[in-house]
Amino acid sequence: MSNVGCGAPRSPRRIIVMGSYRGRQQMTPSTVKKISPMLAVASMEETLAFYQNVLGFTPTMKSPGYSIVERDGQTIHFMKADSEEVLNCVRGHTEIYIEVNGIHSLWEHVKTFKDRYHIRDLFDREYG
Repeated sequence: MSNVGCGAPRSPRRIIVMGSYRGRQQMTPSTVKKISPMLAVASMEETLAFYQNVLGFTPTMKSPGYSIVERDGQTIHFMKADSEEVLNCVRGHTEIYIEVNGIHSLWEHVKTFKDRYHIRDLFDREYG
């Protein structure tokens, strides 16, 4: 794995699996309950303001180094980046696709922030 310009070589991606274990139980097929991305951010306050004011998420945990926002049962976790170097490594390489019902009503709200944030007009993709 090449890490040119990103400091020390990175370890493989970390996957955290959470669940409860209550002793021996009958084996049932597992199901994914939720996927919660964790993003490195430069400014926790600016990030929380965007997700709250523009996208309608509610902070469920706030601290200077780690925060969580929630909307309709979905969560996104944010951690304060350790350095500008970390941000340079992830900037432009991180995306989140959020599927919503009623995109046009959400868009009517979001588009009012186009002069404040870098927001593109709605567009269609061949995959949805």
